[in-house]
Amino acid sequence: MALEDTIDIIATEDGARQHRDRLLRDTDWWMLSDTSTPTSEQLTYRQNLRDVPSQAGFPTSITWPTKPS
Repeated sequence: MALEDTIDIIATEDGARQHRDRLLRDTDWWMLSDTSTPTSEQLTYRQNLRDVPSQAGFPTSITWPTKPS
């Protein structure tokens, strides 16, 4: 593998992890709420986000989970 290809993969992986981390931060309030308990759908969504790096196509082919309403 050429050095340029390796650099591109690292940049893609870093960008994907940053996006995943941002999505997790956007839902942190689900876990910290004093007024409600997270739903199973919310917990599954967050777990699926944490599992993104273990997807077979990561980082070039990612199936992002759908955020529950």
